[in-house]
Amino acid sequence: MGQNRDEQAPEYIMGGFLQGMKGKMFGNCFTPKPARSGATAQLSVVNSKSQKFTESYPSQDAQPKTSGTTSKASGRSTGAQDIVSKLNGSSEKRAHLASLLKEHCLVEGGDSNVKQWLKDEGLDASVATALKSLENTQGKDLLFWANRYHLFVSWSPDRSHPWDSMAAASQYVTLEIGVKRGTTDKAVVLMDGKAIDDYTMSNGVLKTNTPIEWETPNSQIARVNLQLQFSAFFGYGQADAQPGYLGLQCHGLLWPVMDSDLPHYWPIAPPVVSGKVNTAGRDAAISPGSSDSLADFAGTYATHLLPAEQKEQVTQGCEITIKVNAQGEAEVAVGGRDLSNWTFDASNVLAWADDAGYSAWLQFTVLPGGPVFMGTLHPHGEEASGADKYRVFGELMSQPSRLAPNAAVDSTIGQLVASGLSTSATVLCTNLLRSASKCWSLLKTGMSPEDILMEEEAMLQGMRSDFQALDRVHGAYKAASLAFPAEGASIKEMSPEAAPAALEAESEAADHAQAARVSADAVAAAVTLTNDCIKDGNAVEATSKAAASAWRSSQAAAAASSAEESAIMAAKHAGEANTANARAAAISAAQSYNLARESALAAARAEAAAASNALKTVETGINYYAARKEYIKLKDIAEASDVAGKALGFAKEAVEGFEESTAGSREAGLDATRQAADYSQLAHKLMRAVYSNKAK
Repeated sequence: MGQNRDEQAPEYIMGGFLQGMKGKMFGNCFTPKPARSGATAQLSVVNSKSQKFTESYPSQDAQPKTSGTTSKASGRSTGAQDIVSKLNGSSEKRAHLASLLKEHCLVEGGDSNVKQWLKDEGLDASVATALKSLENTQGKDLLFWANRYHLFVSWSPDRSHPWDSMAAASQYVTLEIGVKRGTTDKAVVLMDGKAIDDYTMSNGVLKTNTPIEWETPNSQIARVNLQLQFSAFFGYGQADAQPGYLGLQCHGLLWPVMDSDLPHYWPIAPPVVSGKVNTAGRDAAISPGSSDSLADFAGTYATHLLPAEQKEQVTQGCEITIKVNAQGEAEVAVGGRDLSNWTFDASNVLAWADDAGYSAWLQFTVLPGGPVFMGTLHPHGEEASGADKYRVFGELMSQPSRLAPNAAVDSTIGQLVASGLSTSATVLCTNLLRSASKCWSLLKTGMSPEDILMEEEAMLQGMRSDFQALDRVHGAYKAASLAFPAEGASIKEMSPEAAPAALEAESEAADHAQAARVSADAVAAAVTLTNDCIKDGNAVEATSKAAASAWRSSQAAAAASSAEESAIMAAKHAGEANTANARAAAISAAQSYNLARESALAAARAEAAAASNALKTVETGINYYAARKEYIKLKDIAEASDVAGKALGFAKEAVEGFEESTAGSREAGLDATRQAADYSQLAHKLMRAVYSNKAK
């Protein structure tokens, strides 16, 4: 049975970054030394973790009130700020800095090595200056924490408040923080799509200055101020601790403004707000080190094997089922075969190696309407089919497909996960640099490395824990960034003004899907009438109904084509906006397109059956006139048969086009439905002429 353990993940998934970086002096500092008489600590023991969850929060008046652009200032400075960007943007630079700190933190003058590295990176500044810049950025720059957070509320500490037991309490509010596209320091803050403009950021705490509206689980609205402490949590300094959630998170309170603004039964104690990136459950969000379990993603998933080129065909892969047994534990089956050795880590990655015919790395992402997963699938043995591995997209079979018309997969959440891990790693580097700086300060006072090992054991233990955490974070970051590559800071850039266009395209796609469904239903009705006419021996009316069926089939295909265009436009505008509501609109538009395509396919199949039956009834007339040796009418009805045969041929081409379902095949299918409609109408006219002459 699978386990929620990072360290049990396959080696090809979570590789170590800091192997071979053990410095001689630093390696010894983790061995506790016996106390020596007369030894005294020259500085008090400190906790090197500045970024962690605390259960006490500042009061409403604790933050200095500012106004104008200062209240929203990014806290950015010139010069030393460059090191923040370099560390946040490069795992190699973070690993190199960590290596220097590990090797030289207990070496007198070791800070000169770090200073030289800073100079090589283009920053001619002291270690203290770089550390101050890192600390100021994390405390004052909201953009440092830019990401998309799922916020959950605990309405009472012991879950005794009635709201805690309501189903809506498990739903999250989306907090988005990004940079205005085209700028470098203008922050965008959205709460469920609504802009928050009046806020302050100080000591890592975001505080709204103007009340916001918060919907309670019983659908009432409360006017409150929000305070959130941003952090990255890696345990409480214990080395060799079990790995937990490694990404960004925030915790805080909802502060009521006025009693008159509060709904009935508002909690006596301020409700606690907890948020993490790509987290599905409230329990996982509340506890700093907790993460989702695989049971949170239970369901049956269809998999789509994505082509290397978007113009190529998407193929269906194996079915993956996640269920929860009687003991509340998750079980996984692939193609009906149970997995025995799978892992599910704190980044919501399901992985296994060479089991049930496959190896896989699947990143689950939490999206409106339900989760999906993306990653790689490697067939083995009998399942192998020439390809070494596939890019795979998985979605719940209980809802319409979310796969975009061009087979493009929205990797936003995966990229945000990678971005958050990168920021977490920078926080760790800051912690390590702070502890190393203290070691160098102590060495300058005359303390020996041995004295520091004894007197600052707690701090050095914290450093060891941070080095281990950095190794895990870099491993998770490497896997996520390889699976979901992003260009620079583009994942954090936002243009909320583009979101309405995505919403409009979503609405248009839904209208087109409805039109396709109506046309498909009309085709089904016309096919039934065609068959009834054939049973009655009314060939002319049968071809009339078949012609109507072909025309409505072409309408369904046209509606599906329009839905496809709308879905592509929704995705385009969603990419420009890069907001949660725009991305959700693009997903909904893709679902509408897939519904429309299914309607068009059903209509094409039904029309092909009607065209086949119409051709048969026309051919019956050929036999009739051949037996009577009425060669003029035989010639006319033979022409009708030829035309009806062409109508059937185009109807079959339409079915093939929609079944193959590439952009080119769908376009050919649309054209085929139009051709089928034209030939079906012509066949009916010819049949009507033949039987009209017969009546005369």
